[in-house]
Amino acid sequence: MTKILIVEDDLIISRIHRATLVSGGYEVDTASDGVKALVKLEEFRPELVLLDLMMPNMDGVEVIKRIRAHEQFKQIPIVVASNFYLSDLVQKAWKAGANNCIMKIECSRAELLNIIKKALAKEGPTPILKTALAVSQNSAVSSKTPDTDPDRAKNHRLLRGDLESVRKASQSFINREQDRTAAGLEFLKFTKTLQTRAEGFGFAELAEYSRLIKDLVEELMGVAGVIQRSSLSTIAQAVDGISLLLERTQLGLTAPPAKAVVLLVDDDPISSQITSYALEKASLGVVTVRNPSRALSVIEEKNFDLIILGVDLQKITGFEVCANIRKLPAYARKPIWLIAREDSPAHRARSISSGANEFLVKPLMVKEITLKALSCLLKKDDILAKGNTLVPTAPA
Repeated sequence: MTKILIVEDDLIISRIHRATLVSGGYEVDTASDGVKALVKLEEFRPELVLLDLMMPNMDGVEVIKRIRAHEQFKQIPIVVASNFYLSDLVQKAWKAGANNCIMKIECSRAELLNIIKKALAKEGPTPILKTALAVSQNSAVSSKTPDTDPDRAKNHRLLRGDLESVRKASQSFINREQDRTAAGLEFLKFTKTLQTRAEGFGFAELAEYSRLIKDLVEELMGVAGVIQRSSLSTIAQAVDGISLLLERTQLGLTAPPAKAVVLLVDDDPISSQITSYALEKASLGVVTVRNPSRALSVIEEKNFDLIILGVDLQKITGFEVCANIRKLPAYARKPIWLIAREDSPAHRARSISSGANEFLVKPLMVKEITLKALSCLLKKDDILAKGNTLVPTAPA
């Protein structure tokens, strides 16, 4: 049985490619980055490598160079996986020794199996690779930006179509009471398509935001038991946020603004650390206060865009702190979250009566906090007016 090594850091794409190749009669192993791929090369001894170009630790071009420098593998077929906006990288991969190329967003299972078959037969590059190489040599194409591209309106129409597919798939996922696997995979597929297209059109914020949604859904699908209602609410809010980001691109709001700042009031050190970490991943400034009695004085000294309160504070509850903050005119409409140790109807009722916008239950998920914070701030009118950039610094 012919052995194929898949090198891909996107778990969903890796699973899809693996299933396709196994159905084609191949023996398959996987590696999630370039460094692990070189180790697998020695252990698994594949007869073909299907290689992503954009990976952590070591990119695909460097992996190709390392493989071609290895005496035993210098002739092994290498098929690179790319997106149409990475044509320059495809050209580098070709020069480094790639034999063929697939386009992630367009390649069907039948096309993948056909390309693999041709690569194993040592046939020449496919038209897809030739087209990508030709595009990379066309400076007029590669130099376009979203603001000057004459096809910008068409790009937005395509992204709007992707958004509708994502919205319908998200509703199916959220409304499913029992097994969400099939609905989740459909949701992930459409979200990944939106992310890839946004990257191709140069909309970095939208692409990164879509990736965060995809990452959270992947994590939720791996959770045993019932998904918390706050997590499903986060997904619904995040999908609404896509529409706001599309409006930003149409309005040309791209200038970096002052960083949004969050006040975190929580005397639970573990919860506080997790929340702070998640907020910093969203490129948000964080001011942490452990003493709830000091929170009001801090609020009067500095303007905050979001306030997060622990419910189970010493001497005074988060409900009471929230109610007191709402009495301040400047914070009558600012978003406030409450984080509790347990979920109960009584807690939710007090959350609403105190004026909180969100009620979260521990244990907290880093990806959920990051995405919920970005979605929350996207709703603020002043964020849109300022052209605030909400691209996270790194994956959670």
